[in-house]
This record gives sequence, C-alpha cells and structure tokens, in this order.
Amino acid sequence: MTVVADTILVHPTARIAREPRITHVGLRAGLAQSLYMAQRGMLTFRHSPQLLYDAVLLPIVGPLLFGSVFGKAIAGSLDAYLPTLIPGVLVQIVLTSSVAMGVQLSEDIRSGVFDRFSPCPSPASPRWPGDWWRARPAT
Repeated sequence: MTVVADTILVHPTARIAREPRITHVGLRAGLAQSLYMAQRGMLTFRHSPQLLYDAVLLPIVGPLLFGSVFGKAIAGSLDAYLPTLIPGVLVQIVLTSSVAMGVQLSEDIRSGVFDRFSPCPSPASPRWPGDWWRARPAT
C-alpha cells in the first residue's frame, strides 16, 4: 500500500481482512438482539413522550366520545351498540398504529439507521421484530 498526496493506492491483489458474515442466528440470540433493538427504539419515548399520547388516549377517549356523542341515537340504548363499538374502535387503533409503525420503519430505512447496523455482527432479522416490539405500546 502506498500513500500519495492523501490518496491510498492499494495493490490489486491485496486482500482486506473482514469479519465473517453471520448467516444464522439461534433463537435465543435472535430474541436477545430483537429485544435490544426494541429497547433502543423505546428510548425515543423517553425523550418525546407525546408519541405515546395517541396510543394511551385513543383507546380511552374513542369509546367515551362515541358513547357520549351518539348516546341512544344509534340503537336505542348504549348497551345495544357497545359490543359493536369497542371492537370497531380497537381495530381502528390497531390500523392507525400499524400505519405509524410502517412510516417509522420507512423513515429509519431512508435516514440510514438500518445501514448503520449493517457492519454490526448481527443479522438483519432482529431489526424488524425489534421495531415491532418498540411499537407494541401503540398497538
């Protein structure tokens, strides 16, 4: 190898030693790495707790709002449509949080967060479950 004017010239046959690529991770190691990635993602909630408002308030405020606004107007009584209202609101919450998780994953990929983990000695598989566990409070 030769250094010429701040340029490193490498001989064409020179080999650079690299860490071996991990192709298989056991269940325990994959779970541990996924939980680490989830912990990394949960740190964002510590620094900006407003991200949890929709996850905490929407399940409480949604049924209360529908119950108070529509009252007896839908089925004659609150007890008649409450068994339909609660699952509908829960499905709406799950869909909203799934979209939010997809947007967050897209932003992580676009901003290069996943690329920074590429040289780490861990496979890509724990990254997706880690983000899923991070978004668990929202679903």
